[in-house]
Amino acid sequence: MTLLQDLFDKAQRIAELNVTERGGFNCFFFVETGNGATASIEAPIRHADNVDPTEGKKLWARRMREWFEQMGVTRFACANEIWMRSPTWNDAPRKDPQRREGRLIFAWDGVRAITGTRTIERLHGRPPYLGKLEMQPAKPPNPGGLFDLLPGRLRWSCEVPEKEGQVFHTCVPGAPLQVLGRIGEHDGRLYIGSIATRQTDARELSKQELATQLAAANMSIRLLDGPEAVALISDIQRKRLDLVAKAKEATDLRGRTLQ
Repeated sequence: MTLLQDLFDKAQRIAELNVTERGGFNCFFFVETGNGATASIEAPIRHADNVDPTEGKKLWARRMREWFEQMGVTRFACANEIWMRSPTWNDAPRKDPQRREGRLIFAWDGVRAITGTRTIERLHGRPPYLGKLEMQPAKPPNPGGLFDLLPGRLRWSCEVPEKEGQVFHTCVPGAPLQVLGRIGEHDGRLYIGSIATRQTDARELSKQELATQLAAANMSIRLLDGPEAVALISDIQRKRLDLVAKAKEATDLRGRTLQ
């Protein structure tokens, strides 16, 4: 199995070749499947002129997720063109008159992320090339977009078109957390909007009590306490345990290295 850092380095090399030799700036992936096979895929983010850009990107991501699931992709690295804001600009990078072209390069296995950026340098009389790598802080990525392509991942309500899908609230007795989100109209999957952790001294409301409160507030929310709700809560807990285990593994490795 390829190390995540190796995937990241491979994506960097492909990005350099794309820019210096081909002048290309399309989004591409270097993926690894469960049996250890690897592949490089160019996947430009395109949509029809009459499609809203935000919805077009969501449709592209949906197709990529389907392809990743069919191929059994377990981890991947990606390089994508981005706008980079100038140091004194606080608004969106695309609005910055001094913005620069760049590449976002990252590797992701569903738990750990390695992320860096490189500017695209254009000097008169020579081909474009990538500038120095600037590593980004190692922190959990925001949900949605390119980080949510792996099979078996948690899905977030930002992936569902605005106002689409019925709102749901889990009410699994004894669960350490409950979830508010939306049910996808096309696939019936549960998309997470927010997660509430149960307070130790808080009294747990029954499904009937919650239904009564929602009816009094004239709120149409579907209450879920069946297998799909239990599975969703278990998935969230497992992801949290994975993060803790990976953090401990990294700490132990640093300790052995220092000895």
